Amino acid sequence: MKESVEHFSEKEPRRVYTNGIPALIPPDQWAAFAKQFTVLEAAGGVVQNPSGELLVFYRRGSWDMPKGKIDPGETPEQAALREVEEETGLRHLTLGAFVMHTYHTYEQKGKQYLKKTWWYRMTTAQNDTIPQTEEDIEEIRWVNPSEWLETEKAVYGSIRDVIEMAGLNPSGTPPDPGTISGT
Repeated sequence: MKESVEHFSEKEPRRVYTNGIPALIPPDQWAAFAKQFTVLEAAGGVVQNPSGELLVFYRRGSWDMPKGKIDPGETPEQAALREVEEETGLRHLTLGAFVMHTYHTYEQKGKQYLKKTWWYRMTTAQNDTIPQTEEDIEEIRWVNPSEWLETEKAVYGSIRDVIEMAGLNPSGTPPDPGTISGT
C-alpha cells in the first residue's frame, strides 16, 4: 500500500530507524525525507495475557512483536488483528487502544522503503501459540516486559519504544519524541 506523503504531516518530529540506528526527522523536513522512499503502512499488536505478560517472538536474529503490511481495503485495526493471528496462532484477541506509530527504513531488491507501523494494545486469555514458520518465526514467548527489556539485548529499538510507550516498562520512561534512544 503506497501512502501519500501528505498523510505524514504530523507536528512532532518522528523517530526513524535505519539499520537499527534512530534519527529524528523534524516536521519541516519530513516531506522531503519521505519522498526518497516508497512508503508502506503496517500494523501490529502489543499483546498481553491475563497475567500481564507480553507476547514476543524471535525472528531473523532479533526479538520482535507481531506486525505486517496493511492489505488494500483493510483498516489498521483489522490488519493488526489479522497479523497477530497469522504470526502467532492466537484467535481470541481483544483489540485495545492505539499506542503509537513507529517508522523504519529498509532496502529490498534495490528499492528503498519507509514503513509506518500502527501499534495497538491487545489482550487474550489464550496462551498457546503457533509460530508462523513461513515468516521465519522461530520461537514465541510470554515475558514480563520490564524484566525482559532489562536482560534481552537483541530487541529492535522501535520495539523497545512501543513497549515503553504502552506503559509496560515501569523501570523505563516513555520515549520522548525529542530525544533519541539507543537500540
